Amino acid sequence: MNQMPKTFDHANRRDLFDEPRDVLRGYLRHAELTDEELRLIPFLSMGRLAVRVLLTCWRAEIFPENSRYILRNTEAGWAHLEWFHSISTAQISDLLTR
Repeated sequence: MNQMPKTFDHANRRDLFDEPRDVLRGYLRHAELTDEELRLIPFLSMGRLAVRVLLTCWRAEIFPENSRYILRNTEAGWAHLEWFHSISTAQISDLLTR
């Protein structure tokens, strides 16, 4: 999740997992994941993105004096979610196993 780009324009970027894929390759040198587990990673990432965006928006309402800091990555998070919703679930499943 933290390997995803800090700024993101989904219209100009075709694969949100360019950088995270490198982290996964390094992980797979030391541990094995089944094909099913690999196919789930993009969806788990999308769920974590949604939770992070919603929680930061909620926290910014509770702590308005600190909202600038709390929301510093939220715009990119919304763009990441928009990207996920712009492609099919089959494409998402294939992203990390290229």
